[in-house]
Amino acid sequence: MSRSDAVSRLAALSSSITGWSKEACKSWAQQRDATWELPVPDAEGWDQATLESKILQKVANTFQDRQLTIPKSLTIPPDGIRTLRLAGAGKIGAVYGVLRAHPTKVGLTLHLHPQMAGAWIADVLPHESKEGGFYGIAGLRPQPHNEGTLLIDITSNARVLLQGIPYHSLETLLPNWCANCNLSWINSPSSLTECEREDNHYEEQAKSRDSGFFYSTALINSRILRRPALVNTVAVHGIVNTYRGLDGNPKFEWCCGPSESSFRRALRESGLWQPPWPIPQAHQNYPRPDKATVSLRWSATCFWSSPSTPLEVQQKLAKQYHRDSEKGES
Repeated sequence: MSRSDAVSRLAALSSSITGWSKEACKSWAQQRDATWELPVPDAEGWDQATLESKILQKVANTFQDRQLTIPKSLTIPPDGIRTLRLAGAGKIGAVYGVLRAHPTKVGLTLHLHPQMAGAWIADVLPHESKEGGFYGIAGLRPQPHNEGTLLIDITSNARVLLQGIPYHSLETLLPNWCANCNLSWINSPSSLTECEREDNHYEEQAKSRDSGFFYSTALINSRILRRPALVNTVAVHGIVNTYRGLDGNPKFEWCCGPSESSFRRALRESGLWQPPWPIPQAHQNYPRPDKATVSLRWSATCFWSSPSTPLEVQQKLAKQYHRDSEKGES
């Protein structure tokens, strides 16, 4: 097999895992950023992997069993959050609210489901309730970008680009309950608030207790966020439920679609449990991604075949997102 054929086949594999175009994935194979053992590039450092892990942990609990699907043939306009209509056939999933991803060593680009974007953004951007309590990811700040909105961690410079989400539209996408919150990313754009400093302090304490466990979890969660097309295979029919366990690792529950053994094999073949890049000696406990737990629960019987069809359930969920946004219900 010629090198060009090998590059093309590896690019096709990378594309099937991330949802990004095959042509765009070819550069990974050509530059050896992707291999057959690890067909999707890892984040280059722990700061980037940690940010991606935090995002996945947040949105996993936010969406749970409210994941939507989207017609394969639909072209999504940048402001499509108000115009999306669900069709009955030919759909792809949007687990964690993500349709496709373009991961690189220094960053990650995500394309969000338009109807889930508002809840997604509200969950990851930091804010404080007027009644007390901090929510979101401490230190995360949005910035305008020519392709959408760039989310930057001001404590580390790790970044995630939300493609097709204009910066100037962020506030209009937020559910109305955010009106009762102090939006840290607006009121303190370049420095941490007191609540954010406290949140980071607790995280550093947890990290110091078991750095090997912390970084193993960060790596696995980052890799899952970088593999949306593969993850979305469990959501093509029926409902998928996601949540974060007490150990910080992801949990999946779904009906129909691939079996548990089939999905686990696909995750393994995507390089999910491959050893990571070299670890700085400062990290005393070497991360072991092969020891990280990903909980999978599959039902061969459709959860929603009666009394509602999967399409009817999806339509009800879509109306709920619209109602949450319009009336401020959580």
